[in-house]
Amino acid sequence: MQCCRPPYTVIRRNNPKLDEQTTTQYVITRGVVDTVQDPTILILASLANGDKHGYAMMEDIQAFTGIRLGPGTLYGAICRLEERGWIRPVKSASRRQPYRITTEGSLHLKEQLTLLGQVVRTANRRMREA
Repeated sequence: MQCCRPPYTVIRRNNPKLDEQTTTQYVITRGVVDTVQDPTILILASLANGDKHGYAMMEDIQAFTGIRLGPGTLYGAICRLEERGWIRPVKSASRRQPYRITTEGSLHLKEQLTLLGQVVRTANRRMREA
């Protein structure tokens, strides 16, 4: 699949005027919003237990999240994941194209899950305190 979007670039800037707590909260919040809104995390989670083609990913994601990704959303995200090197196509005799998560994709998924886990633990603690 040839993707038409340019590769993503993350630019990080250090700002000494911000204290550590403010910077940490901003980075965590920005990362969580990106994770929650981006279907790529759902695709990586789906591929974490084995190769799947697009329709199988849509069904799996709906089963474990209740979210139904449309074909445009799914294949746009697949394109971005391939560009980032987080998934790759697998040769298949079938007309359906299966994909596999890469080592880099697994590392990214683990990072995102750690971040989400931190948010969930903090929210649960705050709910108990309220």
